[in-house]
Amino acid sequence: QPAIGSAAVGMLAEDGSKFGPALIFTALPESIVILGALPLFLGN
Repeated sequence: QPAIGSAAVGMLAEDGSKFGPALIFTALPESIVILGALPLFLGN
């Protein structure tokens, strides 16, 4: 996941107008991890 963040920062350095896609591509893997761990805590 660190590679995704650094790629997003590089993309923003090249073209600052792509902030929305960079934010989505950075937040999406993190939210998948959180949603994947949620049943672990709700199942108990």
